[in-house]
Amino acid sequence: MTLEKNSYDTAVIGGGLTGLTAAVYLARSGRSVVVLEKESRLGGLAETAKMNGALFNLGPHAMYEGGAALRILNELGCMPEGGYAAKGSMIGILQGRIVEVPTGLTQEENMEWRGLMGGLSQIDTESIRSVSVQEWAESSIRRERVRLFFYAMCRQWSYCGDMSALSAGFAIE
Repeated sequence: MTLEKNSYDTAVIGGGLTGLTAAVYLARSGRSVVVLEKESRLGGLAETAKMNGALFNLGPHAMYEGGAALRILNELGCMPEGGYAAKGSMIGILQGRIVEVPTGLTQEENMEWRGLMGGLSQIDTESIRSVSVQEWAESSIRRERVRLFFYAMCRQWSYCGDMSALSAGFAIE
C-alpha cells in the first residue's frame, strides 16, 4: 500500500448519504474534498442488496418521500426513479401467499387493524418503554395476522428485526 501525501480543504468522514451530500456541496462551492469511508462501498445504509433474486433495501429507503431530503436530492439531481408505495395499504407475503392490508384481511382482522392503527396516537408510549413490542402486541392484538403485519410495520419504522428486544414505547412513538 502506497501512502500519498495530498492536501485537501476538507475531509468528510463517512461515505453515507450525509457524508456524500456534504462532499457534493463542498465541492460545488469550490473546495477540494476527500471522503473517508471504512466500508468497501459508499452509500452507507442507503443500499439495496440483491439476495436470491430479490431486492432488499437496507436502510432509510423511505427518507426521500418528502421534506428537506427530497428537496436536497432534487437539487443534487439525484431523484430516485420509480414511484412510492401507497400509504393506504400494505402488501406482504404470508405463508407463501401475497396478502394486502386491508383488502386481504377478514372483516374481523380488518376491524382490528383499523382500530389498532387509528389508536396508536392515543397510546401513552412513556408507560410502555420497558415493554417489548412482542410482549405488547401479544397482550394487545388478538388476531395473529394483524399482529404479524404490526411486527412488519415496526421493523420498517425501526430497522430492528427482533420484536422481543425492541421497546414498544419507542416503536409506537
